[in-house]
Amino acid sequence: MKNVIILSLVTFLWVGCEPAPSNTEVINSGVSGQLPKITGPAGRVLISVQDNLWEGTLDSIFYKAFSKPAPGPFISAEPIFDYFQQDPSEINQLGKKNRNFLSIILEPTANFEETEVVIKKNHLADGQIYMVVKDNDKDRLIQFFQEQLPTYIAVFNDQENERLIKKYTYTRHAAFDKIAREKFGIGIGVPSTANFEADLDSIIYALDKNSKEFADNPKTKAKGGIYWAKKGILIWDSPYTDSTDMLPQALLNNRDSTLKYAVKGTIPNSYMATEYYKTHAPKFTAVKVGEANAVKIEGLWKHAGNEAASGGGPFVEVALYHSTRNRIIHVSTYIYALNFEKRELLREVNAILSTVEVVD
Repeated sequence: MKNVIILSLVTFLWVGCEPAPSNTEVINSGVSGQLPKITGPAGRVLISVQDNLWEGTLDSIFYKAFSKPAPGPFISAEPIFDYFQQDPSEINQLGKKNRNFLSIILEPTANFEETEVVIKKNHLADGQIYMVVKDNDKDRLIQFFQEQLPTYIAVFNDQENERLIKKYTYTRHAAFDKIAREKFGIGIGVPSTANFEADLDSIIYALDKNSKEFADNPKTKAKGGIYWAKKGILIWDSPYTDSTDMLPQALLNNRDSTLKYAVKGTIPNSYMATEYYKTHAPKFTAVKVGEANAVKIEGLWKHAGNEAASGGGPFVEVALYHSTRNRIIHVSTYIYALNFEKRELLREVNAILSTVEVVD
């Protein structure tokens, strides 16, 4: 059996730097909507493997692979994914419903030609990815993870993205989506929990936020307390004359002038601006939104206008050419989350941007 990959997805897109396995079978598993809810935090996989197999080699392989930096506009690097290992004897029924579950099994009495991998979606919980990796040869099993682990991290990572896109698509903020369609000719899945902050003549603005309590950190001397993580979503449009209006510098000029007008800081004369320092300069990627040509911009924002204003964070923006309206539609998201790790927040704003569609 040649690295059999059994997927319980109707379709599945393999991502990451590793090649897709050559022998892939697609099957169906549990029925979504008829299973318990998944457990566990987003961005983390529960690894079920015996302690004596884990300790010494596998733990080092997993640490190295999971510690690779996540892509995105981070101020400080964060790992691509989190993991938590437990011996199978310690995992209860709640743990088995973890959103991302990886079971590693060594079966000395079995007869595998190569490592076998089975992946099931909606196995014990709705939306769960349940992966089982088996082999009878310990050395071959270890070699498999040395060579292929990034591919399977990508499976879990991709599923986290799909969960959010599905959630925002079907539970979108109806009022914000309605105005986006009327004013700008696009639909968007802004979280239903967001507050509709502003509806100006040329811009609409929503803010989604949640809080978390932190303890004092003696190492960094950061003071504990309740902190807020904020995700802002802004939409505006601008004239389109020719293709030069979609060039990076033109888009940044438009972005900066709009933010200065629309996103004011709490300190007098302060406003949101783009960080241009060379180590954190914005990055541009040509993308498609349906059939529309678009540019994705990733970078950091900061406060400007008053030296007393501080703070900033990541932003991700998509600017698309709306051919029917002959306008450029700018959809910009940003994060302000002091003390919070940013990876899952960036996943959320990227999922919001993935719901954007041209509707007229």
